[in-house]
Amino acid sequence: MLFQRSFLYALLCNISLAYTKPLGRRQSGLITGHKRGLAWGGGDADITQYEQNDNVGWFYTWNVRNWIQKPHDLEFVPMLWGEKQIADYPNFVNQEKITSGEVKAVLGMNEPEQAGQSNLTPIAAAQMWRTYLEPLKGYNPAVLLGSPALSAATRSKQWLTDFMNACATLGGCTIDFLALHWYGKNGTQFISYMENMYQIFQKDIWVTEFACQEFGINETQCTSDEAVKFMETTQAWLDSAPYIKRYAWFGAMKDPVINHVNAIMDPTGAINNLGLQYIGLRQPGDNLGGQANLSNSTSDAPGGISIASNARQKVVFQVNLHSVTLSLLTLSLITWLSPGW
Repeated sequence: MLFQRSFLYALLCNISLAYTKPLGRRQSGLITGHKRGLAWGGGDADITQYEQNDNVGWFYTWNVRNWIQKPHDLEFVPMLWGEKQIADYPNFVNQEKITSGEVKAVLGMNEPEQAGQSNLTPIAAAQMWRTYLEPLKGYNPAVLLGSPALSAATRSKQWLTDFMNACATLGGCTIDFLALHWYGKNGTQFISYMENMYQIFQKDIWVTEFACQEFGINETQCTSDEAVKFMETTQAWLDSAPYIKRYAWFGAMKDPVINHVNAIMDPTGAINNLGLQYIGLRQPGDNLGGQANLSNSTSDAPGGISIASNARQKVVFQVNLHSVTLSLLTLSLITWLSPGW
């Protein structure tokens, strides 16, 4: 009888530990191992809207600062955008943050091949890398370093080749993955470009900007339905390609600087239907017919409750259901183990 009771006490402890784990949340305080991320320009919008089902695990802000005030569980990945951020850089990316693992990955300069972006020659970028990024590996070899983030312009491949050659002359640059951008309307072309970049450089890839957007002067822009289909096609491939480690749709912002049909939040900062599609809480087919950019607060949920609210309520209901089950099981076992049973 003593052995049976000891066994049941141990069983009860294990059940308690199992059921007190938060449902659908990460155990370490950060979501890890998730490809989907946010190119965040949402200002004071609530970033936790995108954590509803744990499909989104990280974000970046084109900056070394994360700008988010509200507590959240997403990994922040700083970016050394270019020369204008050098003064801020050591305050946010330093030995303490790298050694402790607070910063797990760092992105290189933003579109240095573009005059309107960080606008760096390959040799200047290589010198910046050697000064500010390469030393991070000495603090913690596990930190991941992303290449300068390149657009899909024709000259980008040559720029990256020249950058790597310049790095070699300076002692080498440890590049763990390529950071790439792509804009257009054709999902098949997007996939072909990423496949080609992988074949040429043999590096894992983070797609840190992509959207259904044309930058040609005479090009017609995507419709809402085209954006929905483009997201569906590209996400399916990104999720399946083993060398695509992370990606971030452009953009999580109230007033996107590109075609508004790509926005994954509405002008008030609330996640919209395209945002719900991005995080996997809405089917692409439900977003056709101009539904993608509507706020989720216009859903058909009872009493006007949003899809987002329903998702949160479902988690709370599940937690409560498990709590009740655990309580009943505990009461039964305590009754059985009590003296005189």
